[in-house]
Amino acid sequence: MATLIFPNLFFGDDADSCSEFGEDPEHFELKCIVPSGNITTKQYEFRDPELLHEDTSKIYRGELTCEGEEPRDVVCKLVYGKRRMKRVRREACFYANELQKLQGRMIPRFHGLFRGEMQDGDTVCLVLDYIGKPLTRCLFTMNFQFRFSVIQALVTIHSLGVKHGDFSENSIVVDENYRPYIIDFEWAEQHVCQKSMPIVFNAEEPEWKEFNCDELHDACTEAQAWLPRTVDYLRQKVPVKFAYSAKELVKHAPKSYSYEAAYRAALRVVHDLQEWYDERAFFDGCSSGDPLPHP
Repeated sequence: MATLIFPNLFFGDDADSCSEFGEDPEHFELKCIVPSGNITTKQYEFRDPELLHEDTSKIYRGELTCEGEEPRDVVCKLVYGKRRMKRVRREACFYANELQKLQGRMIPRFHGLFRGEMQDGDTVCLVLDYIGKPLTRCLFTMNFQFRFSVIQALVTIHSLGVKHGDFSENSIVVDENYRPYIIDFEWAEQHVCQKSMPIVFNAEEPEWKEFNCDELHDACTEAQAWLPRTVDYLRQKVPVKFAYSAKELVKHAPKSYSYEAAYRAALRVVHDLQEWYDERAFFDGCSSGDPLPHP
């Protein structure tokens, strides 16, 4: 069984030295409970930890070493509590099985899930390659290639029988070349995707009942993969084909509105639609790492 040596970050702290472990240990030894597929009796050590994030879990970046192998830049997610540990174990199983062939391409490389007693009690530690920083912008503000890569990755994940379960911009990290990788499969579940049509960027948005996969439909909407299907005009949905001209759109106004009021509303809708197209063209003309202009 593989093991992971994790440093005690409180070692030598007098305030924490009287713990359930007796004398404060210099490090903790965790046992592998979900292997990456190629580890058997290896001993790993996690060095130089840097805390990246802390809420219900702790995320550390550091160096993973093993005798005879090159050190790797990794992140360790430490999780406590039975329910959360169960979810992370399921996440690890998806990395190791259904998603194994996507490692290093669309998801980070997985190095195992380890378990043992640490400063806060029973703990699991998920070890993945460090890819880069989280995406800090709304997905729709990214250019075509980036958005396409994200949706392609999510479609591939679905094709392997996995639904992410909690997909958002927070599920994306980017490498030094601004290539996206999907992370955070804690809420993932096995899934037979019923998507009934291919995803065609810059085609008219299909209705959900036509598309038949809520997660992919929501992700495409978030990414502005599709062009608008309708516009909101005087508290009703009107097909977008009538919204390129105020003279055409006003013909679809409810009879309760005067022509003058309906025409003013039509002008606003046509203007907003053109702004949407202009903004989309601007974002697609940027490189992925370009900063957004100040409003």
